[in-house]
Amino acid sequence: MAKEKSPKTEKSDKREKIVKVSLQLFARHGYENTTIRMIAQESGISLGLLYIYFGGKHEVLKAIFDISVIDIKNSFMIKGEQGRAESKFAHLLDQIFQAVSKNHLFYKMFFGIRMQPAVQKLLNKELNSLQAYILANLESMLVELGYNNYRHEAQVLYACLDGCSHQYVMHSRSYPIDQVKKTIHGHFVKS
Repeated sequence: MAKEKSPKTEKSDKREKIVKVSLQLFARHGYENTTIRMIAQESGISLGLLYIYFGGKHEVLKAIFDISVIDIKNSFMIKGEQGRAESKFAHLLDQIFQAVSKNHLFYKMFFGIRMQPAVQKLLNKELNSLQAYILANLESMLVELGYNNYRHEAQVLYACLDGCSHQYVMHSRSYPIDQVKKTIHGHFVKS
């Protein structure tokens, strides 16, 4: 006999479905071109019911971003990695690109919409906070690698990782990610 879901579980399942569908729509059409009606229709629920779960598509985008930021931040943490800074840096690069691969749809959406004025306005605080977090972690890694000008180099590394992640998402089947990681590692690890 099938067990009935509690109202709380059912609500959580519906929210999760709305977030998943919205992520797909935002990735496909962009944030500004995706309507709340499209989200409701693709989710298989009425527009009125969608508003019970989210106040609008801005709240759905924030939910997607909040969920994904956890994975992004985790990819920049070196968990229990002991040993030389060079090995830690290689491990960091692996973690970052594994996160991009694992969350391909989020990054496709994110790279496609992050320059849209509505998104920048909506997520300005969160985007700045995420950037500060990433830069702080990169600076810490570069200090460990022996850089004196670690702030400047962290900016360069951040731009490099961002650009490579973007290319990896756009050309995932043909992008030479292993060679790219080796090149980044070779550039930033002093001999």
